[in-house]
Amino acid sequence: MLSHIDITDIRVLTAVIILVAACFYLLYRARQAAASANTLKISKIDIQRENERKCPHYSEKEIRAAKKAYVLPDCAQVDPANELEFRKFASVREPIFSAVSRYIDSDTKRHLLILADSGMGKTTFCLNFFDYIRKTRSQNVALISLARSNAIRVIDNVPSKSSTTLILDALDEDPKAISNGSDRLTEIMDACADFALVIVTCRSHFFENDAAIPVRTGISKIIPRSAGKGSSYEFSRLYLLPFNEEQIRSFLRRNFPLFNLFTHAARKRAQIMIEAIPDLSARPMLLALVPELVKRKLQPKEIYELYEYMVQQWLIREEKWVSPDVLLSVSTELALHLSLSKQTTGKDRLAPSEIRRLCLTSDDLDWNHLTTRSLLNRDSEGNLKFAHRSIMEFLAVQGSLGGDERATKLVWTDFMRELLLSQGYIDRTDNRGAELLAALIAARSVTRFPFADAVPGPLPHSRAEFESIGSPSRRTLVSRRPLPAPWIASAVVTSEVQGQILLDDKNNGLRWRILDLQDPSVSSQMDIYRVTLADAFRSEPQDGFDFPSFAEFLTLLRIQSVEGHTKYISPTNFYWLGDKTDSGGYTLVSLDCTLDNAATSLLVNWVRDEMLSTRIHLYAVNTYRVNQRTRSPRALELRVQRRLLNIPEIVFAN
Repeated sequence: MLSHIDITDIRVLTAVIILVAACFYLLYRARQAAASANTLKISKIDIQRENERKCPHYSEKEIRAAKKAYVLPDCAQVDPANELEFRKFASVREPIFSAVSRYIDSDTKRHLLILADSGMGKTTFCLNFFDYIRKTRSQNVALISLARSNAIRVIDNVPSKSSTTLILDALDEDPKAISNGSDRLTEIMDACADFALVIVTCRSHFFENDAAIPVRTGISKIIPRSAGKGSSYEFSRLYLLPFNEEQIRSFLRRNFPLFNLFTHAARKRAQIMIEAIPDLSARPMLLALVPELVKRKLQPKEIYELYEYMVQQWLIREEKWVSPDVLLSVSTELALHLSLSKQTTGKDRLAPSEIRRLCLTSDDLDWNHLTTRSLLNRDSEGNLKFAHRSIMEFLAVQGSLGGDERATKLVWTDFMRELLLSQGYIDRTDNRGAELLAALIAARSVTRFPFADAVPGPLPHSRAEFESIGSPSRRTLVSRRPLPAPWIASAVVTSEVQGQILLDDKNNGLRWRILDLQDPSVSSQMDIYRVTLADAFRSEPQDGFDFPSFAEFLTLLRIQSVEGHTKYISPTNFYWLGDKTDSGGYTLVSLDCTLDNAATSLLVNWVRDEMLSTRIHLYAVNTYRVNQRTRSPRALELRVQRRLLNIPEIVFAN
C-alpha cells in the first residue's frame, strides 16, 4: 500500500513539474514574441522614416504594386528608334538591372541617362530597381521624382551622399526642364555632385535629336586623369528596349499556357493583336490589357482604341460611387486643365477642393472612393493626379477632338500627335481629327510640323529601288505614320503668284512651286515651259527650290488625289526629277502618257496604291545618247523646297 502511494505521489509530482515547466516555457515564448513584435514595429517605423528621406515621392504600396508581375526589360547603348524593326534590334541587349549594376560598380562612370518612350516602364523600372538595390546591395539608394516641385530640396536632404546611388525619375516632367532642358539639367547635376552614382530617366523624344542629348554633366573630376580625358564627368546612355520575340512568347505562355488546349485560339488572337499594334511590345502598361481584350473577343487595331478601352473599363469600375458620364467629364476637364497648368506652373496634380472651385462638376464627389485600379490617384497630400502621364495626354486629346478651344493652346507632345493620328485611322469618315488638325495649323504656334518622317530627297537608285519607293511598308513603332487620306487637305496651304502655285505641304515639310495649269497664260504657251535636259539642269537651285525626288513627287500626287482638290500634275506632260539612276542617268516622270525616245528607257510602270489610282511612268534618260545628238525629251520643271522654314518652332515638351 505504501509503495502504491509513493508511486502515485511521484506521478503527481512529475505532472506538476511538467506543468510548471510548460508555464515557464509559454511565458518565455510570450515575452519573446512581444520583443519580436516590438522589434518589428520599430523596424517598420525605421523603414518608414528611411523611405521618407530616401523615397519621399513614392509609397511602399506603390513599390509593391510596381513589383507585381514585373517583367524585366532589356536595354542597349544605342537608340532603338534608329532601327527599322525593334524586335530584331541587332545591337547588344542585356537585362537592365545587370547593366545599371555595372555602372554602380564602376569607379569612373557616375552619371547615367536612361531613355525610353512614353509608357515603356521608366517609373516602374525606378521603383523596382530602388527596391532591388536596398535589399540586395550594401550601398545606399534614394529615389526622387523630378516631376515634383520640391525635388532639389529633397536631393539636398538625402544623407550619406558619397555612398548613395541617386535615381531621378522623369526629367521630361520637370516643370523647369520643359522650358529649358539644358539649364535645368545643369542645375540638377550641381545639386547631385556628391553622389556616388546619379541615374536620370527621361522620355527619349524630350530631346530634339540624338545630338541634342547632353554629353557633359558640368561636374568636374577631382581625381587624377590620363592624358586626353576630359576634365568633367560625362553622361552615359542606356535605352529601354521593347520586348523581343522571346519575351513576347514568354508573356503569352504565362497568360495562355501551352499545356492548356483551350487557350490555343486565345493565344493566337493575342499574337495577332500584338503583331498588328507594335506599341504593345514596347509599352508594358498596354501589353497587360491583352489577356482581357482576348477574353472579351475584342480586336483593336489602334493605340487610341487601347486607351479608350482602358478608360471605359475604369469608368465601369467606378460607377458604384459616381456616374460614368460625370467621371469622364471631370477627368477630361482635369486632363486639359493640368496639361495647361503643367506648361505654365509645372503642377500636374490638383486638390479635390479645387475641382469644385473650377466648376468642373456640380456634384460634391468623394474622391476617397477611388478604387485601387483607378486611373486617377491621390498622392500623400491628398492631391489628385493621373496614374500615368499618357492617360492625361489621351484624355486631353479626346477633349480636343471634342472641340475644346484649349487644344490650340496645348503643347502637343509626340505621343499626343501619335494618338491623334491613330484616331484618324479608326474611322476614315470621322472628320473631327481633320478639323482639329486644321485648327492647329491655323494657330501656327502650338505644335511642330512635319507630322510625317522626312521624305528622301534626290538620290541615285537602281531599278529595283525605284520600284520599292512609295510601296506600303510594314508599320513599326519607330516610324511616323502618314496622315489619313481625308486629313491631307487640312495640312495643305496654297497661294497663287504670277502663273505659279506655292503649295505648303505641312505634313511632309515641303513647299512646292508649281505651274498653274488653270491660268490661261500658262496653258496657252505650254511649249515654252517644256525644257530639255540641258536647259533643266544648267543652273543651280534658286531660293532653295530644287528638282523633287521620285518619293517627293508621290507625296504631291497623294495631295492631288484627295477628292475635290486642285490638280497640280498634268496627265499629258512629263516632269523632270532630281533622282538619278545608279549608272548616272537623269529621270523624268509622267502619269498617263508614254514616251518614245531613243535616249530613254522605262524604269517604273505601275499603279501604286489605293490613293494613286493613276498609272505612273518613270523613265531614265541616257545622257550619252543625248550627247550623241539624239533628241532630248522635253519636260516641265517642278520645284520643291524641303523642311519648311516658315513655320515657327517653339519649346516642345515630350
